[in-house]
Amino acid sequence: MSAQYEMTDGYVGGMGEQWRPVDEATANDAIDRATAFLGYPSRDAVVKLLNNGSGRAAKTGKRSPNHYYDHGMEKIRAIRQPEQPELVKCSCGHSVPRALVMSASMGTSCPDCYDRMS
Repeated sequence: MSAQYEMTDGYVGGMGEQWRPVDEATANDAIDRATAFLGYPSRDAVVKLLNNGSGRAAKTGKRSPNHYYDHGMEKIRAIRQPEQPELVKCSCGHSVPRALVMSASMGTSCPDCYDRMS
C-alpha cells in the first residue's frame, strides 16, 4: 500500500473530528469494511477513491461512540501531502513564495530586505 492513511472514530467533539494515523493492517481492515458498507464492487475502487487527491473520506460502517447524538461514523482517508508554494526570485536575490513578494523602490524584495531596498 503506497499511501499513508488516517482514521477517525466518527465522534464529533468540541474540536471536530480527530484524525489519527493508522498502520497498514488497520488501514486494510478499514478499507475492506468500507468496500462492504459502500457496496463497491472491489477493494480497488475504494483505494482509488481515497488516493485520487481530493481528500475524500470513506465511511467504514462502524458507528461512532456518540452516534445517537452526532450520527457520526468511522471514516478513513489518505493523508494529504502539503503543496509546495511557487517560489519567485526577487531583485534582492532571495526566493520567496509569490504571496510574500514585496514591491520596493529598487525592485521586488522579500520581507527581510524590504527596508533596505525601499
